[in-house]
Amino acid sequence: MIFTIDSENNITAIETDAAIPENTQQFRSQKELTKLVADWPPSGSLTSGTAGRA
Repeated sequence: MIFTIDSENNITAIETDAAIPENTQQFRSQKELTKLVADWPPSGSLTSGTAGRA
């Protein structure tokens, strides 16, 4: 399973590499996501809408 993030921080799960949309960042695990967002500006936009959700 591959996850993608677009320019509006929408995360999508994709089954195969062939279906990955252009202009997205890809990750396969929480570790890869952590590495990916480490270089993003500290806007908080990725996490601000998820606090308290299970």
